[in-house]
Amino acid sequence: MKKIMLILTILFIKLNTLLAMAPPAKGGGSSQQGGGFSSMLLFILPLFAIWYFLLIRPQQKKEKEKKSMLNELKKGEQIMTIGGIIGTVIQVKDSRVTVKIADKTNIEISKSAVANKISQ
Repeated sequence: MKKIMLILTILFIKLNTLLAMAPPAKGGGSSQQGGGFSSMLLFILPLFAIWYFLLIRPQQKKEKEKKSMLNELKKGEQIMTIGGIIGTVIQVKDSRVTVKIADKTNIEISKSAVANKISQ
C-alpha cells in the first residue's frame, strides 16, 4: 500500500514538473488564461480518487468493523487487548470490559483497548 502511494506521488510530481516546463501556448489571447488550472485538475482529481479508494475508504471500513465487533462483545468470548493480553470476557459495561486473564485475576479495561476477538 505504501509502495503504491509512493509511486503515485512520484508520478504526480514528475507530471507536474513536465507541465511546468512546457512552453507557453501560442496566441497569447485572454482565452488562453486559466488553461493551466484545468490541466492541473486533470491530474489532481484522479490522484485524489485513487487516494480515496486506496487509503480513506479501507480505513473507514476497518473502523466500522471494529466498532461493530466492540458492540457485539459477549460474556465468555476470548479477546486480545492492544497490549497483547489474552483473556476471557466476564462482564461488558457501556465503555468498559472486565476480562479474566488468569485464575482469580480479573482486569477492567476500556472497550477501545480490545484489539480483536480470538474465538467467535
